[in-house]
Amino acid sequence: MKMNRKHVFALSLVGALFALPFILFSMAGGFLADRFSKRSVAIGTKVRTAEDSGLEPAVVCAPGLRPALRGFLVRLLPHVPVLSYDELADHVTIDDLGMVSIDASAAI
Repeated sequence: MKMNRKHVFALSLVGALFALPFILFSMAGGFLADRFSKRSVAIGTKVRTAEDSGLEPAVVCAPGLRPALRGFLVRLLPHVPVLSYDELADHVTIDDLGMVSIDASAAI
């Protein structure tokens, strides 16, 4: 099959249009990966999922971790309370929606 200029142009255009989303989204993905840590994305995703389900999420953590975690999350999720285990009253019931952890060897 002999290809003329129209066919070559059309084939080139199809290839360019196929590659365009990869080029555009890889730049945006790279920017977001540099801007936000894995931990904040994981916590934000869990909180947003709970809010979309009509729940009022809270982050519960160890007492020594609470101040640092609150400082970390205040920019990302200012409306979400961060509580330590010691601050929970005996009569409060908490539904565990998930646990966020990052492997220490992956955090570089």
